[in-house]
Amino acid sequence: MYRDQVKNKRANKGIFDSKAFMLSIVALLLLLCFGVYKEITKRLRVYNEISALESEIDSLDNKNKDLSKLIEYFNTDSYIEREAREKLGLAKPGEEVIALPKSQSKRTLVNNISNSKDIGNSVLWWRYFTK
Repeated sequence: MYRDQVKNKRANKGIFDSKAFMLSIVALLLLLCFGVYKEITKRLRVYNEISALESEIDSLDNKNKDLSKLIEYFNTDSYIEREAREKLGLAKPGEEVIALPKSQSKRTLVNNISNSKDIGNSVLWWRYFTK
């Protein structure tokens, strides 16, 4: 009787009990896991790129707002009047424009000092206080 049960079990052994079936299931699961892993990494990469682009959009919006405020300032009458006074030398009626000479540059001063090494110290002090 025991032998009959063993024979029946072997006879009833189906495709689900075979090693080939188990190996194919494991391979299928590995392929499925690999596909899911690739999809997750792709989604993560896209999410990071979207976040970076959103932060860039925010910074560009702030820059755009600052430039808009600057344009508004450039269009004000006070800015136009100040620029006309400084760059064009214009004045309101009744005002006088006085042009002051530009001060000597550092290079000219250095050249004057190097040229005056032949002159005595007392002469240099005299020029310093009398000019």
